[in-house]
Amino acid sequence: LGRARMYNFGFAIFSTGSILLFVEPWSGTTGAWALVGFRLIQAVGAAFLFANSLALLTDAFPPGERGKAIGVNQIAFIGGSLVGLVAGGILAGIPDLHIGPYILPTWRMIFLVSVPVGVTGTVWAYRSLHEISTRAAGQRIDYLGNITFALGLTAILVGVTYGLLPYGGSSMGWTSPWVLAALLGGAALLVAFVAIEQRVRDPMFRLEFFRIRSFAAGTSAALLGSLARGGLMLVLVIWFQGIWLPLHGYTFAETPFWAGIMMIP
Repeated sequence: LGRARMYNFGFAIFSTGSILLFVEPWSGTTGAWALVGFRLIQAVGAAFLFANSLALLTDAFPPGERGKAIGVNQIAFIGGSLVGLVAGGILAGIPDLHIGPYILPTWRMIFLVSVPVGVTGTVWAYRSLHEISTRAAGQRIDYLGNITFALGLTAILVGVTYGLLPYGGSSMGWTSPWVLAALLGGAALLVAFVAIEQRVRDPMFRLEFFRIRSFAAGTSAALLGSLARGGLMLVLVIWFQGIWLPLHGYTFAETPFWAGIMMIP
C-alpha cells in the first residue's frame, strides 16, 4: 500500500476512534468495555502514524539532514504530550452539563479535543503526502512475523496487567493460572518470532542490526528509558490526583488540571 497511504489511514482511523469515544452511549460494564474497544481503534491509528512517520522522514530527507528532521519530529511529539496533559486536565475538571433529564459528562471532551487535529491531519496528509519510496519487486509482507510479535506482546501485557490485580486470597495475581499461561505463552510466541525472522526472506525486522554495537546500545537505552518514563508517569498521575493534591487542599474536581501541571517538568 505504501508508507504515505498507511500514514494517511492512521490519521483517519485515529480520528474515527476519537469520535466513537466521545459519542459512546453506554454506561456501567458495557460502557467500560466499549471505551476499551474504541481505544483499541484509536491505538491502531496511532500505531500507523508512529510506524510510518520516521520512514517517511527517511525517504524525504537526505542522510545529512535526517538527524535534524527526526529531532524536530520528536520535539513535536514531546510538545504535544505536554499540551495534552494540561488540556486534558482542564477539560476533565469542567462540571458536567445538565440538559433537561440528561447529563453530558464533559470529561468525554478529552477525546473530542483530538478530533480537529486528526481531521486536519487527515486532509493535509491526503493532499500533501505522496509516495516517493520505491518498493523492490517481489517483496512480501511478513504476516507470520507480524502476527506472532503482536500476539506475544499482547499476551505479556495482559499477563502483567492481571498479575498486578488480587487473585484468591493474595493481593497479587502472579499465581493465577491465566496469568502464568499469558506470560509463558507470550514469551513462547516471542521466541517463535525470533526464529521466524531468521528464516523468512523479507523479515519484519532484520535482527542482524543488533550486531551493530551502536544500534544495539541505542535501542536498549531507548527501551529502558521508555519503560522507566511510562511507569513513572502512570504512578505519578495516580499519586498526584488521588493522594498528594487532595492532602494539600485541592478538590477532586481540581486534581486533573493540577496533576497535568505537575507532570510538565
